[in-house]
Amino acid sequence: MVEMWNIAIQTYADEEAEVCAVPQFKINTEEKWGIGWKYSLKCLNCGYISPVVKLYKEITTGKRGRKAAAININLQDGLLDMPLGNSRTRLLLADLDIPPPAESDMSKLSNYVSSKTTDLNNESMRTKVEEVKNVNRRRGASNPNVINVALDGVLIKFATTDGDSTSATGIEEAMRTLHPMWKVERLADPAHLSSSQFRQCFKANFSDGMFRGKTKVEKTNQKKTLSQDIKSRCSLVIKEMYSTYCGDVDKLKKQLPKILQATVMCYDGDCSKCRSNSVVCSGGHSNNWWNRSMFLASNNLTSLEMNDNDKFLLNELLKIRLSEEDIDKTRYKTDTQKYESINRSINISLPKSVKYERNAMGRLSSTNLRSNIGIKEATQTKAEFLGAKLSPKSLQALSSIQKKSVFHRDYETRPEVKRRKLLARGRNIHEFAKYKKLNSTDSGYRKGQLDNILPSALQQLDGDHSNSYSQ
Repeated sequence: MVEMWNIAIQTYADEEAEVCAVPQFKINTEEKWGIGWKYSLKCLNCGYISPVVKLYKEITTGKRGRKAAAININLQDGLLDMPLGNSRTRLLLADLDIPPPAESDMSKLSNYVSSKTTDLNNESMRTKVEEVKNVNRRRGASNPNVINVALDGVLIKFATTDGDSTSATGIEEAMRTLHPMWKVERLADPAHLSSSQFRQCFKANFSDGMFRGKTKVEKTNQKKTLSQDIKSRCSLVIKEMYSTYCGDVDKLKKQLPKILQATVMCYDGDCSKCRSNSVVCSGGHSNNWWNRSMFLASNNLTSLEMNDNDKFLLNELLKIRLSEEDIDKTRYKTDTQKYESINRSINISLPKSVKYERNAMGRLSSTNLRSNIGIKEATQTKAEFLGAKLSPKSLQALSSIQKKSVFHRDYETRPEVKRRKLLARGRNIHEFAKYKKLNSTDSGYRKGQLDNILPSALQQLDGDHSNSYSQ
């Protein structure tokens, strides 16, 4: 904008200064190109019209037609890292009182930027592969182009996966190219295992008299509370046992039968063995698990009436985390959180609720760059590759965003922050339980209220024992 006024004043001084000493400018013409503009000015006194000035930088894309504006390319570049498409972006610009570009023009440019970003990511990955090849050459590899899953001849023995993944089988097949009889042991992710324990407990067929709720809704809520408590208690037991035995799994497994017995007795109201074997319950009147648990105490679940079948089910549910087999599956404390974080990063650019049929690869490539080299470097690299360099102030803002992202990542892992969040979670559970108690009216929500109920068996008419469907 400043450049436009400077050009207008300079050309006016060169051509019309003698005719009109004091010009009075106003906008003469304006033309929109995406979200970029170009203007010309006109003097109201003498009628002088300045040259048309483009308020954007032009970039050659190799396509027919007008050159693209750098600001439009930067817009499409930024959208690759956001859960927004062109339609919602036009709505956002209209809400900001900025005339949005035509959707067809945005679509064409987004396809171009997506293709270029994919090329940039492929080049980046090729560079990383070449780095590995160079390392292999320096180490004297006969064929540096062959990069197995097991680099340097290392055979992968353990693979930690979630419950529905087949990656361990794939790794085992890859390892067999190096060792035909090799087997990969599949380990379990503690978080997924705990979630499975919660689901199994919530679906367990306990007796009707186990929970003291007056209605079915109250009993269901108490069952959910117990499921959450069992999940939390087993995780705490494992944590305390690893700390007590310094990670010695063999010593830990020897204590499991006593822990299981004491835990079942504790839930049944008998804390006589808690002080010696329960690990997390001291067995006293005020410091027992029923008062210590954030779930039981908050929801006023103070006792359970279990029969022998309930005790057997509870013991089996505890074994999901506290059996020797499952302790072995989680003995290295490995998890799948890195993979889950990548999935969350992908969901930012490729939300499951939206289909980006033409630009999915570009969005995935942009996510890959952002995950590999960081927000600032990825954004700056993409802009330079597209020919739309960012200004120093934008780079300064990106540096601030990058520092904040790194700080937030490290902040969440601090022990004091984890403890503070755990205490806040306990307060929220307590407040929610109080709210539910004061607002216990049934909302009337039920699934499938208009669904037709089919008969479970053929209805026979009185005196007619024939099956009409057999005719």
